[in-house]
Amino acid sequence: MLRSDGSEVRALEAELAVLRAALAGCFDAFFLLRSERDAGGEIVDFVFVEVNAGGERLLRRPREALIGARMCELLPGLRSAGLFEKYRRVVETGEPLEAEYELPTLQGPPHDGARGGWYFHRVAPAGDGLAMSQRRLSEREQEQREREELREQWRHAEKMESLERLAGGIAHDFNNLLTPILAYANMGLMQLDVGAPLYEELHEIRHAAERASGLMRQILTFSRKQPMQVQPVALGAVIDGLAPMLRRLVGDEVEVVFALADDLGHVMADPTRLEQILINLVVNAREAITDGGIVTISAANLELGAEDPEARTDLVPGRYVVLEVRDTGEGMPADVLSRVFEPFLTTREQVKVAGLGLSIVYGLVKQHQGEIRCESEPGRGTVFRMFFRRSDEPLYTDDAAWGLAPAG
Repeated sequence: MLRSDGSEVRALEAELAVLRAALAGCFDAFFLLRSERDAGGEIVDFVFVEVNAGGERLLRRPREALIGARMCELLPGLRSAGLFEKYRRVVETGEPLEAEYELPTLQGPPHDGARGGWYFHRVAPAGDGLAMSQRRLSEREQEQREREELREQWRHAEKMESLERLAGGIAHDFNNLLTPILAYANMGLMQLDVGAPLYEELHEIRHAAERASGLMRQILTFSRKQPMQVQPVALGAVIDGLAPMLRRLVGDEVEVVFALADDLGHVMADPTRLEQILINLVVNAREAITDGGIVTISAANLELGAEDPEARTDLVPGRYVVLEVRDTGEGMPADVLSRVFEPFLTTREQVKVAGLGLSIVYGLVKQHQGEIRCESEPGRGTVFRMFFRRSDEPLYTDDAAWGLAPAG
């Protein structure tokens, strides 16, 4: 209970004034935001309650124009970048967030060229809202960050290449062992009548050897040593032809949605391998969805410029067709995401081994001289994004079911 002389009120006001002065003098941008909720109690946006001078500099707007403004109306890119969902999770879980993110230069009113670049920000729960500080990384820090990213990509590429060489060597050696097993099993079966002693045993030996041979073919695909029949392919035609099968694969509880651009370009590919990529990714998505959900398959053309973020990785500028498979499943934590293409990695219970499905997808995309990316967060689903080089090779209508140009 406050004293009647008001001394405690004055003391609190003095402390608040000191705090405001400290925030105002802080070079980092600082924002205090409250949650804005809909009738069902869901957070739909955040409203600026307090902003310091650093925040004014960052957003190129005076404090008076920011107080009371909705964050996502002012910065709509926060939703598409997934940052709004992260902020909402901070309020819901009470767990603070520390992360680096890239903010594009904002053009036009009301931003007037708000500074783009890499930022480090801390976000902590504050009542029914957020306290957020942001600091722009220096050019030296940005260069260091990009070097670390490139080193990590190089380490990952070396690890995958080593796995591919190892897998290919093992598969070839194992195939050499399987060949005489299959040969002698077939020779024995040819000399026996059905129902004769040892006939069933030899039949089981041949069946097991054939299954092992199929597994070796999958491993060879992962190691990129399985030959392909590459030809001009209309990716949209392949997806359309496979659509009924994909819907049967996921069952009635999962909806498959297709979003294909009308002007989708051609790619140089093996259509059977493209089918295998889609089937493996859709099966993986189905296993990640527990109580119904959506798998979205989309494809569109992309003109990748030298300044685009993707070009900073091992993608070279040029014309691509981008294929995406997105699900609303469980998602993956960062430690699993970093190893998602490794053979026999599982994101589910240890009794359910994921096998070679995603490793085969990785190998097939690489065989097509393409690139594959995976983005995922726990509880937010997963998206696999593949980049295939566009081709100007013409297609012929007599193979319209596949969208293929006939050989010769």
